[in-house]
Amino acid sequence: MSSNQGNTPYRDLLTASIYWIILGIFLYSYFQTRNPLSLSVATDRVVDALSISFIFLVNRIARKPGDEYHSYGFHRVEVILNATVILLFVAMAIYSALMTTQLLLTNAIRSPASTVVSSIVTVPLLLLAAFTMQRDKKSNFRVMFIHTLQDLEIILVTLVFSLASEYFIGPSLSYIGSYAVILIILYGNRNMFRRNFNMLMEGSQVSVREVEDRIKKEFPNAHHLHIWDICQHQRVATLHLSVLPCTKIGELDKTNAAIKSLLSKYGVNHVTIQFESADPTKS
Repeated sequence: MSSNQGNTPYRDLLTASIYWIILGIFLYSYFQTRNPLSLSVATDRVVDALSISFIFLVNRIARKPGDEYHSYGFHRVEVILNATVILLFVAMAIYSALMTTQLLLTNAIRSPASTVVSSIVTVPLLLLAAFTMQRDKKSNFRVMFIHTLQDLEIILVTLVFSLASEYFIGPSLSYIGSYAVILIILYGNRNMFRRNFNMLMEGSQVSVREVEDRIKKEFPNAHHLHIWDICQHQRVATLHLSVLPCTKIGELDKTNAAIKSLLSKYGVNHVTIQFESADPTKS
């Protein structure tokens, strides 16, 4: 086990290197042919290469233990990274769409043969990246692992469009393929946008109403439930529960354990329950 952990930094470095190589391949293809398909893929690879490189720094900061001013630790730095990635991602998508439109208006039709070769070379590189990447649920690299599988889909779509453009329909199909790739990239990352928006707004993808209704079936006096994500692997909940003044500590411990067990089914891994004295006449 310790051997695997020792090799982890080297595997992560290899993964990052693969992404930079893929970026270089498609940038070279674009500058050689000005093919819009290569441009769309290259701009997305810019975001991926920068993201996976910054994860090294983010992981180092996020693993720091909490101190007197940061009781939950430094996990929120992940949210800062994700917000930056989203802004860069949108900017690159807009740039790619504008450049594709400019190429279309200037009738700069170029051969997609270079894009075909780039796509074929990239497929085994992405498979290697997926193999070397961490898949630990608590690792930021797990998100990138899932994203790598989505990248494979994008590369295969690019390959289909570039082959059809080269051998069947003609170079003009590259423009349609470029717009299609941009839309697929945006659609494929919609969950990332939604998840990180929820974290920025101190929310989560869990319905508080649904969870509170489930808790109230067993503990009717539960109220003021709040659930929010600190980062992608830290979900926190607070809850108020009215109990009779004569309730013993042992009974409260059982109640506490039962509520935490229920909340854990929704991915909550830190719970604070505030017990309040209930009016005996209303019980």
